Amino acid sequence: ANNLLLQLKEGLTDFAELAKEKSIGPSAPSGGDLGFFARGQMVKEFEDAAFSLEPGEISGVVQSQFGYHIIKCEEKKEEYSPTFEEAKEQISDTLKYQREIVAISALTSKLREEAVIVFNYDFDAEIESLKSSAEESQPSESSEQVTSEETVSEEATETEEVKDASKND
Repeated sequence: ANNLLLQLKEGLTDFAELAKEKSIGPSAPSGGDLGFFARGQMVKEFEDAAFSLEPGEISGVVQSQFGYHIIKCEEKKEEYSPTFEEAKEQISDTLKYQREIVAISALTSKLREEAVIVFNYDFDAEIESLKSSAEESQPSESSEQVTSEETVSEEATETEEVKDASKND
């Protein structure tokens, strides 16, 4: 870790590239970028070192229960604290939403308990009705063949008429 820190301090390597190559932490693929975080979100040793840095500064080697770290502060933001009125409105909206969810859940449960669903549709009768309708509308095999032969004869006649008409010209 000290050799890596020396390379960074001397400007021999880029922090993000070094993190991608050498880090074994979950932020390695993103070049070590942890984004913004507030106090209380990291282990104490890491947090103390990170919050002591100014933008652009690199820490020394920091040891925590997770291993050794080198931290670079990219940017600092002031922590946002909502005004009393903003917090009051957010809390009020959250409570209203939670009450609506409870009411909807209770109504849904009540409707399910009181619902009477009856399935008494006579599927067998419907099936028989459809079968008999289908049987009545089915032409017999012999009538199909006659129809087909008539169609062929009509087409042949029409074709012959066209041929005859062209011979007369």
